Amino acid sequence: LTDASIDSRNFDSFEFRKISIDVNDAVVRFLRDLFSVLEVTSVHKLILVYFSRFVIKEGKHWHDRDSKSTGLRCSWETTKLRLNAVTLFVRFPEFMKVNIPLMDSWKAWPDGSSVGSTRHFFTVALDKINDLGLSEFSASEGPVRKEPLEIPKLKPHWLAELCTDICLSATGHAEQNIQYRASSLLFELFWRISQHGRAKGNISVGASVFVPFIPKVLGHMNYLSSLPAKCQLRKDIIPCALLVLQSAPVGLTRALW
Repeated sequence: LTDASIDSRNFDSFEFRKISIDVNDAVVRFLRDLFSVLEVTSVHKLILVYFSRFVIKEGKHWHDRDSKSTGLRCSWETTKLRLNAVTLFVRFPEFMKVNIPLMDSWKAWPDGSSVGSTRHFFTVALDKINDLGLSEFSASEGPVRKEPLEIPKLKPHWLAELCTDICLSATGHAEQNIQYRASSLLFELFWRISQHGRAKGNISVGASVFVPFIPKVLGHMNYLSSLPAKCQLRKDIIPCALLVLQSAPVGLTRALW
C-alpha cells in the first residue's frame, strides 16, 4: 500500500494524488493504532519498514520528474506524504510512552558521586541515545536507494529521533512551504512534549529524549544564521533547542561536549 501511494504516476492526476494521500494516511493510522494491541517491539519494526519505503526504489514505479499534466514535482509530493505521516505520529497521545524514555529506567541518579563517575554515567547514557542507526531513513528525497535498509533493533527514543530527523532534513528543502511545514511540525512536537511534561511534573524526561537534537541544530547553524531574524524557520527551531537546554538533565547536556 505504501509503495502504491508513493508511485510517481499518482501525481499525473489530482484525483489520484488525493487518493494516494488518503491511502497513506490510512496506513499510518493503522500502524499507530497497532500500539493498542501489539507490543512496541512489533510495531516499531512495521513503522520502520513503512518509512524505509520512502527511501528504497525496489518494488515500485518511480521517476522524479515534473508531471506534464499537473506540474507537480514527484519527489516534493512524496516529501509531503512523509510529513503527513510524521504529523500523525507527533499528534499521537502515547508518543512519549512508545519512545520508552531512557530516563525512566534510571533507578538512581548519581547525586553525591564523584565528578568522574557522574560524567561516566551520563556519557554512557548519551551513547545509548545517539546510537540509534536511523539517519538513513530520512537521508534522501524520494525512493532512490537501490540497497535495502537494515531495520535496527528497538532502542529508547526511536520514534522521536525518526520524526526530528525527517523534519530537520525537510527544513532545508528547496520548496518554502515544505520548509515551513517541517519547522512548524518540530515546534508542535516540542510544544506537546513540554505541555505533557508540565502536566506530569517530569518535563526533564521529555527534554532528555531530544538531547541529540542539539548537535543536529548546531550542524544547521550556518544555514539558520543566514536567514532573516524573523524568519519562520528560526522562530520555530530555536525555541525547540532552548527547551532541551533548559529542561534536560544538566549532566546529559554536558556529556554532549
